[in-house]
Amino acid sequence: MVCCRKITNFSVNFANFVSENLPLFMQQTINRENNFDLIRLIAAVQVMFWHGADHFGLFPTLWDYLLPLHHIPGVPIFFTISGFLISHSVLSHRGNWWRYAKNRALRIYPALLNCLLITIGLLLIFGVISLQTLSSKEVTLWMAAQVSFFQYYTADSLRNWGTGTPNGSLWSIAVELQFYVFLPLFLRGFLIKIKKRWIQNLILFGLFLVAISFSYGLENQWIITKNSLFHKLLGNSVFHYLRFFFIGIAIYINFDFLRKLLEGKAIIWLVIYGFYGYFVNYDWKLYESVYSLTFFGILGTILLSFLTISMAFTVPKLSNRILGKNDISYGTYIYHMLVFNTVYSIYKTPTVPEYIFLNCIVLFIAWLSWKLIEKPALAFK
Repeated sequence: MVCCRKITNFSVNFANFVSENLPLFMQQTINRENNFDLIRLIAAVQVMFWHGADHFGLFPTLWDYLLPLHHIPGVPIFFTISGFLISHSVLSHRGNWWRYAKNRALRIYPALLNCLLITIGLLLIFGVISLQTLSSKEVTLWMAAQVSFFQYYTADSLRNWGTGTPNGSLWSIAVELQFYVFLPLFLRGFLIKIKKRWIQNLILFGLFLVAISFSYGLENQWIITKNSLFHKLLGNSVFHYLRFFFIGIAIYINFDFLRKLLEGKAIIWLVIYGFYGYFVNYDWKLYESVYSLTFFGILGTILLSFLTISMAFTVPKLSNRILGKNDISYGTYIYHMLVFNTVYSIYKTPTVPEYIFLNCIVLFIAWLSWKLIEKPALAFK
């Protein structure tokens, strides 16, 4: 009790410190009527469609239809939104460390634990594991990894099911969780101590370049030999994807200035990004995707980030009109590979109509997860 009281007092004191010492330009006001739920769902659907087409070998048939999805990759969009929104959460004068940690945990872990239970059930049904092996060291380690920071870890004994990993898409959850820890330390250690915006932006730009250099060195084996354990750990660390988060942070820090360029301007940014993707990527082939660590790939990332935030504040009630305040993006992301792996284990080549039906099943499961697990858990925020 004493320990909890000390933590709570520290949280309250730090919240007061932030509200009293935070530069005014960092206390951004964000319209709660926004389209982030809808954008996240679009990003999750992109990942779902892309994974399904890849694992089921449907790209030759569906490539012309899926090509536009190549230019709106879900994971970079997720990370940009996190950089923007979690910065607001950390820097908001209404927040504190205790509530910040609790809110992040309530959003991630209830559905993630349910996802793990479903995964274990499927592995038991398909005979990949048994009640006896469930308590083995290897499987226990895997289960612990699924509810910590190492969701990308897969025990060798589980690689015989589905596409080779029970739920391979969870690697980004590990990165997201690491970012939740990194961001408060970064903001407290740097940005809130700096009163001049130009210095903050200079630091962000410098770290943005460092993040790009780190990723480039990692991918080109300048840092460590590829396929080693340490290489895998760094490749699934937040540091490998900080460039996406930093863009979201920078947009938030400068949102009072950028607001007039973004709010209500989604059509303009869509046209700009559309022309850029068509000519620079598709026609001139100057970069492969926004994951590319080239000048044109990075510029594409920045344009996509501006489009993402602009869409969030253009026709801001659109998300609620379409989704009715149901946020099913997280469920779509974490459950889709379980459905695909189940079908892949039975027969590997569903038809296109069957594949579309599978995606509809995923959306229904995501809706159930939201209604029965995620929304009730968020009531404790």
